[in-house]
This record gives sequence, C-alpha cells and structure tokens, in this order.
Amino acid sequence: MFAFSELFQWNLAAEFIADHLNYELLEPAHELPKTLWSPTKVLADQRGNCFDYANLLCSLLIGAGYDAYVVSGYATREICYMDTTRLPNPYVKKKHEERMEQMKTLTKKYTVKPPKDLTSKYDAYMHQRGLNKIQADKDRHQEEENKRIAEIEKPLPDPLYGIRVHSWILVLPGKREVPEAFFIEPTTGYGKATNDTEYLGIESVWNHQNLWVNMQDCSNGCESLQFDLNDQARWEFMFTYSSNLRGAVTTSLNTLGGSAILDEEEEK
Repeated sequence: MFAFSELFQWNLAAEFIADHLNYELLEPAHELPKTLWSPTKVLADQRGNCFDYANLLCSLLIGAGYDAYVVSGYATREICYMDTTRLPNPYVKKKHEERMEQMKTLTKKYTVKPPKDLTSKYDAYMHQRGLNKIQADKDRHQEEENKRIAEIEKPLPDPLYGIRVHSWILVLPGKREVPEAFFIEPTTGYGKATNDTEYLGIESVWNHQNLWVNMQDCSNGCESLQFDLNDQARWEFMFTYSSNLRGAVTTSLNTLGGSAILDEEEEK
C-alpha cells in the first residue's frame, strides 16, 4: 500500500474496490457463500460477491490504520442488487455550490464605491414579496410532482425482505481520527450511517483478530444497535486472545482459575 498513497483514505480505497471488481450476486440470496476467497485471489480475478468485496476492502482499511470490520448481516434488495437508481448522483455538485464557487472573488482593499441606490425600499419589498410567492408556488408544485414520481417508481414488494444475506464494512471510532462509527457499502464505495434503513440486521462482525456475534435485537434493523465490542452482553466474542478484549478476557480467566484453585483446596 505504501506505493499507493490514495488507498490510505477510506473513501478512495472503497471507490477503488467498487470500480475495480465485477459484482456477482449470492446464489441463493438467503444463504451464506460456501467459500470466502483471499483478498489476493479476489484482486487477481477482479470479481467477487459482497463478502469478497468486504473482505478485500477491510484488509486495505486495516492496513491503512482504520478500526474496520467485515459485517455479515441482512440488507434490502436494492443494496444486495447494487441498485443505485434511486440515489442522488454523487458526482454532480449542487447548483448553489457551483454558483457560490463562481462568485468567489478576491476582495480588494481599494475599490470604487458603487453609486448610491435610489430604489424605493417599499417597491423593492413588494417586488421581493412577489418573487417569494412565485418561488413558493414552484416549490409546492415540485414537491407534488416528486411525490407522484416516487409513488410511480415505488419498488415492488420483496418476497425475501429481511432474509437477503449481505456483507459490508463497519468502521469504529478511535483510529485515524474517525469521530463516530459508520458503515461502508463496498459494492458502491459509499459511506452510510449506522442507522441506515437499508441495512436490516447484523449476525456477526470480524477482523483479522476475532469474530463477534451480535446478541442484540435487530427487529428495528440496525437503528438501535450499540457497537461497543467490549460489551460482552451485546457482542459475544469467539477467540480469547483478541487484543481488543485482552484485559477483560484475562480478568475472566484469572477469576475462573482462582475459583478452580479454591474448589480444589476445599476438596482436599
């Protein structure tokens, strides 16, 4: 990675994975894949399913210093199909932002003062009032049109809603100045909030050190999930040698060991 400095930023690494690989759907959609290829093979083949995408991206992010995890869970049909037709175009800047950039000019210290404005304030107020009314009518009509189009383009019911298996990335705060936890959709490279309604539940997360099983209720999707992996009531870990849980596990093992010694002495 040292030869490619762009990959040290999560958004550029995610964009690279999304653009470099050819996406393959899981078959069947409600079952986990039987194999998980190594990141090296996925890069060589330039294709893979959502788990291959997530595994490769997670490897890059961990190498770049992020606290990243592969997520195994459930998502909507649109996410699983990589359907972005209803998402705003991320490459098109908003019109008002472009207008502001064009209007930016260096302020000069010495400039010719503009002529005094002799326009009637009342006339200006009435004119602006009329413009505001026209704009309000346009906004109302546009909102009604957007609702009509949204109703027409509303997707059909999904018979597999809630059981479509999917994999994505969880990035936790604490490293690389990440302020809060967020998701990354590896098939598109987009960052997502942890309460995004398109992610319907999490079974487990893992990295190169451990695997954590989610013990929390996902009936409301990921909206109410807590992502403190050291909370053993919410996340049950698999391996006891994980560095993230070293202190808690060592304490637990010491407690168990002490209890065993006491029991042995009592039997004697």
